Amino acid sequence: MGDARAALSLSREGKVAVVWRIADGSERESPPSSIKKAFAKEVRSVSEAEKELEQAYSAQRARLESSFACPRTMPIPHWRECYLEHPLLGCLRRRLIWVFSNSKGWERPGMWAGEVVRDSAGEAIDLSATEKVRLWHPLSCDAAEVHRWRQYIFAAGIRQPFRQAFREYYEMTEDEFQTKAYSNRFAGILMRQHQFASLCRARGWDYRLMSTHFDGANVPTKKLAPWNMHAEFY
Repeated sequence: MGDARAALSLSREGKVAVVWRIADGSERESPPSSIKKAFAKEVRSVSEAEKELEQAYSAQRARLESSFACPRTMPIPHWRECYLEHPLLGCLRRRLIWVFSNSKGWERPGMWAGEVVRDSAGEAIDLSATEKVRLWHPLSCDAAEVHRWRQYIFAAGIRQPFRQAFREYYEMTEDEFQTKAYSNRFAGILMRQHQFASLCRARGWDYRLMSTHFDGANVPTKKLAPWNMHAEFY
């Protein structure tokens, strides 16, 4: 726009920054007043693009994380086009662990590193026989493999868009094997209701704020249709 150029950049945390570069070589966070007046419509479009990009990144990150509860396997060509080569999703995909497989029973988890995909030991994986891809979850392998992935990500200084290798997961205890359908692990822990309600909304749990009399029928519930089950938090 005139003697100025707006440059948008996306950080690893999903934050968008706009830098205005002026012809004299200087940079600023906002456009000069002369540019605002002469190119009002274009300046507004830059602000709109900044908001849209941030919102799109957040939405796609949430969609990917939610796929843990609803596993999705995609063909390798689709993964390459919509994740590997996509300018926005590529920022997410490069920092996640994927499981590559084919119909012959071959299966390997790997993570993009430079121009190749590597396993938790740092060995390159040949993807020529790959047919399908899905997102990796720590429950899909043993504790030793999870530990190797954590070491790999920590050593490489990778900051994942959401917790994957370092994700908390629920391991059954001996007491829970005895009680079977319920667990007393969190009994006696006090929570702030409004904070809990916000967390439920963010995580897809069905919950309404209780009255001062604590409506016992209002149980936080999360449906897990792909697994034909649901969880309740009393």
